[in-house]
Amino acid sequence: MRGLMVSNMKSPIKIIAYLSVFLLFTSFLSVDLVGQGNPNPEESINSTKREEVQRYFGYELLLYRYLSLPYDASINVNQSGNFVDIGLVFIVFFPLLLLIGASRNKLSLIMSSFYLFFTWIISTSNSFIFSPSKQKINSGVSEIDAYLSQVTFGHEPLAHLVCYMYKISLAIYQPFLIIGKAISGNSDYITYPLFFAIFILISLKLLSYFSRVNHDQKYFLTLFWVYSFFWLVFSGGIVWYGNILLLMGLFAISIFINNESKISPKSRKVLKNSFVGFCIIWLLLGTVVRVSNIMPYQKAEDLGTGLYNPIFYEYATGKLNKSESVGVIYNDIDKAIAKINNESKSKIWKVGTTFSYFINKNNKRIISDNQLGAFKILRKRFPENIDLVNFFRANNIKYIMVDLNTHRLDNTPNKTLTKKFADLVYFVYNNPNMNLIATDRVVGNKNLKGETIYTRNINGEIIQTFGRFAIYEIL
Repeated sequence: MRGLMVSNMKSPIKIIAYLSVFLLFTSFLSVDLVGQGNPNPEESINSTKREEVQRYFGYELLLYRYLSLPYDASINVNQSGNFVDIGLVFIVFFPLLLLIGASRNKLSLIMSSFYLFFTWIISTSNSFIFSPSKQKINSGVSEIDAYLSQVTFGHEPLAHLVCYMYKISLAIYQPFLIIGKAISGNSDYITYPLFFAIFILISLKLLSYFSRVNHDQKYFLTLFWVYSFFWLVFSGGIVWYGNILLLMGLFAISIFINNESKISPKSRKVLKNSFVGFCIIWLLLGTVVRVSNIMPYQKAEDLGTGLYNPIFYEYATGKLNKSESVGVIYNDIDKAIAKINNESKSKIWKVGTTFSYFINKNNKRIISDNQLGAFKILRKRFPENIDLVNFFRANNIKYIMVDLNTHRLDNTPNKTLTKKFADLVYFVYNNPNMNLIATDRVVGNKNLKGETIYTRNINGEIIQTFGRFAIYEIL
C-alpha cells in the first residue's frame, strides 16, 4: 500500500520539487533586481510603473504588500470596482478549513491561528472602512477619530463598531510595522527569497495531504497551488491575471471539505451545504450587480440606470448612424474626430481616453502617454510653453487628447500623477497655441460683471462632474 501511495504521488512530487529548486535558484539570481530598488530615489518615486501597476498592488511596506494582497484583492482595497465578485467565499472558508486541518496537531493549530491573526492585523491596518456617508475611511488613527467625531453611532452603528475594531488592530500592528520597516521597508533583499522558502515549506506539507486525495485531484491541487503562488508573487496585484483562480478556488474548497478526515459525516454535510448555499447566493448577487451596472458609491436615484442605454437602442434600430451615436454619447466629439481623420499623417498625443478606436491609422498616429512620464521629461526639458509647442510641431504632433479623470487614478502617497496632470492642464489652458476643439465638461466662470457664464472648457466651476475628455489642436 505504501509503495502504491508513493507511486501515485510521484508526479506531483516531481512537479513541486523541480519547481521549488528552480524558484529558489532564480530567487537568489534575481534578488538584486527585485529587491534593491532604484538607486535614484526621485526617479523611483515618480516612476510611471509605480503609478500604474502599484495602484493594484498597494503602497504599504514591501513585505506586507505581498502578505496582504489576497485580502486586498478580495475586498477591493486598492482599486474600487467590480473586479472580484466572489472574494468573500475564500475569506470565510479557507481560514475555516485551515483551522480544521490544523486541529489534529497542537503546534500546527498554534501556527495556523497566529498566521490568521497576523494576516488580519496587517490587512486591516493597510485597508479602509466603508461608511455610507463618508465612503472610504483610510485605516489611520487620525482618520478614524475624525470620522467618529463627525458621524454619530446612531447614524452608522456598523461602521462605528468596525472603527473600534480597526483601532485595536492598528494598536497591535505597531510592533509589526517596526519589524517590517527593519526587514524590508520599500525595498529589500529578503522578500522574494522568503516567499520562495515559504512556498517550498508549504509544498512539502501538501505532499502529505496528497495521500488522501485521488490521482486527478492531486494534479488539480498542484496546479491551483502553483498558479496561486505565481499570481501572488508576480501579478502585481492585477486581479484579472488570476481570474481562473476564482473558479479553481471553489473546486479546491470542495475537495478540502470532502477529504478532511477530522470532520464527521454530519458536520461535513452541514459545511458542504453551507458552502454551496453561500456560493449560490453570492454568485446571484454578483450577477445582479453586473447586469444592473451598479457601481460603487452611486446615488440611490442612479442605481441600475445604466441597464438601458437609449443611444445604443436608436443606433441598433437605424435611427442614428455611427457618427451621430458617437456625437451624442461623447457630446459633439464626432466633429473633432472627423477633423482628425481628414488628415492621415499628423500624430496625436494621447493621455488616457478610449478614443483610439475612432481614429484612422491609430496604430501609427497615436503616441500614448497615459501616466504622463514622457510629458514630464519633455516639460523638464522645455519649461517654456512655446518651446514645448515647437517640439510638438517639429515632430508633427498636431492634437492632444486628454482623459480629464487621469488624476483620479492616482493612489500614490506623493500624488505624483496628480502633479504631472496639473502641469499638463497648465500647459494647455490659456495657451494661445492650443485650440480646444471638443470636450464634454461644462464649467462656470464669472465675467467682469460678476455673472456666471457656462461654457465647455476644463477650468472653472465644474457643472458636469462626469466630464471625461478634452481634445486640443496645436496651432
